[in-house]
Amino acid sequence: MSPVRGRVLGSARLPPDHGHPETERYDPDHDTALQRALCRERHRQDVAECAREAAHQARQTTDAAEWSRRVAEHHGDVTEAMKAWLVETGRAVEDADIQYLEVRGWIPR
Repeated sequence: MSPVRGRVLGSARLPPDHGHPETERYDPDHDTALQRALCRERHRQDVAECAREAAHQARQTTDAAEWSRRVAEHHGDVTEAMKAWLVETGRAVEDADIQYLEVRGWIPR
């Protein structure tokens, strides 16, 4: 769609053509209202994407009470509890061999 000279397009009034069409053309890069609207839309999309990622991550993680229960079910063996969780969630196969496991913030009972 080409802009019509002398009519309002969005928030920018296009000046009538005075014989210099190459200097009178509408430039969306210099339309500050349009740029602000695009910036707000990008920000809204970024916030929505962050919310989707946070919701996905929340579904993929487990809370401390669940981990405590899982470790108790494996008689205090954190590695076996982790391996069982990895197998349940499809992140490891049944016969996987865990070589190294670092647990941060764990306080044994």
